[in-house]
Order: sequence, then structure tokens, then C-alpha cells
Amino acid sequence: MKQVIITGAPSTGKSTLIQELDVAGHQVYIERARQVIETQQSKNGTALPWIDNHRFSQLVLELQLRDLKRDVGTALSFFDRGIPDVLAYFLFYGQDHLYQAYQSIAKEYRYHSAVYILPPWEDIYNNDAGRKESFEEALQIDVCLRQAYEQLGYNLIQVPFANSKDRLKFILKDLLLYK
Repeated sequence: MKQVIITGAPSTGKSTLIQELDVAGHQVYIERARQVIETQQSKNGTALPWIDNHRFSQLVLELQLRDLKRDVGTALSFFDRGIPDVLAYFLFYGQDHLYQAYQSIAKEYRYHSAVYILPPWEDIYNNDAGRKESFEEALQIDVCLRQAYEQLGYNLIQVPFANSKDRLKFILKDLLLYK
């Protein structure tokens, strides 16, 4: 069973790529961080990364763990972000003590060793109610993502700048070659 992570800084095309994978008939798991943000905003909650990143991360992690435990019997499934993303955001927010505290969870719950990372892409970058980071901050998040995944021993494979269909082809072709 391959549980494959699609990751990257905000507004790099991850969710669009996940939608393409879904349409192509693959098992996909949506970005849980976005889900928590929308839920918290709808009820004026404070478990938001820019208010209470620790509580926000706990909620995201609960959903990610539920997805991993629920994902059985599928030969190939794709996750819009993974548990190591939580660690990357601890680095981004300067919460190194939380990074250390949660690292054991990321070590215990592993995904496929190949992780597909979409690089920051200024041409498609935009903000919305749930994506408040500037493009410059997205560049910093990219560095934190790479650090978190590499420290956990994952093989980061950069997805090229292209439309979502070509990105999909790139990943599927690479997975066929990747053992």
C-alpha cells in the first residue's frame, strides 16, 4: 500500500492536483488544515494558525491520524499534506519545542518514502480568508517543509511548474518507476 503525500507551501496547486487525482479515480484525502480553518472561522473559533497554532495543529493532527488509520485496502492513495507538514509549521512559527514534542508522532506514522513537493509559484499565488501568508512567507514555509521532511528521511521529489494534468502525469509516471 502506498500512502503518498502531495505537499508544498500555500497556493502551489496542491488541492487542484488532489482534485485531478480524485477525478482520475484515485483515493484522495483533502487538506485537513484548510478544513480546520474553515470550521474555526465559521464559529469564530481561535484554533487558527495565526492565533493559536498549537491548538490548531492538534486538531489537524487528529484528522490526519484518522485518515491514515481509515486508509486500508487501497493500493495507492494521496494525501493533501501529511503529518510532517504540522512539524514544518511549528518551525515556521518558531515553535521548536512543539516540533520536538510532535516529532515522535511523525516518526511513528509513516507515508510512502517518496513525497511530492510543489514549489512556490508566484504566477498562481493568491490569498483568501484561509490563506493569509504572503508569497515571501510561502518561500519560508517551503524551506521549513523541506527541512521537516528531510529530517524524517523522506525523499522529496519536486513537481515541475506545469498545469495540473501534466503534474498528475509526472507523479503517476514517477510512482510507477519508484520502488
